Amino acid sequence: MNQGLQQTGGPSTATLLLWVMTSLKGRISRQVYWLALLAVLMVYFAFMMPVAVQYSELMLQAVSDGVDQETVSDAVNIPMSLQLMSLASTVLWVIIGIKRLHDFNASGLFAIFLIFPFASLFATILIGLIPGTPGPNRFGEHTDRIPPT
Repeated sequence: MNQGLQQTGGPSTATLLLWVMTSLKGRISRQVYWLALLAVLMVYFAFMMPVAVQYSELMLQAVSDGVDQETVSDAVNIPMSLQLMSLASTVLWVIIGIKRLHDFNASGLFAIFLIFPFASLFATILIGLIPGTPGPNRFGEHTDRIPPT
């Protein structure tokens, strides 16, 4: 049975999480894939909600008080921060997807489908459901382990 990211005598949990979120090398199991995507979504929504509320308040103020330059400037900056958060989340999503693709011996290039709005939902689910290659494959010896450099 897969033990996820548990490794006796191996790298720290922080090192493993950093590897899952930033490296394009290696393989991750379905369990780690779904947990990593859940973590990305939780962080995204935790940051997005206050920004969205603030944006809504600024827009209501602009409508009720009349539009002034400062309110418009503040309102424009908020969607830019949402776009940056969306971009960062998408990059993390693709990195996680690449490692999951590697687990069933597929090229990371298929992760391109994760950036297209309608294809991304289908690709996310499909990548998360296909079982990994048992044993070593061209992307690594083991699932959920940092590959040797």
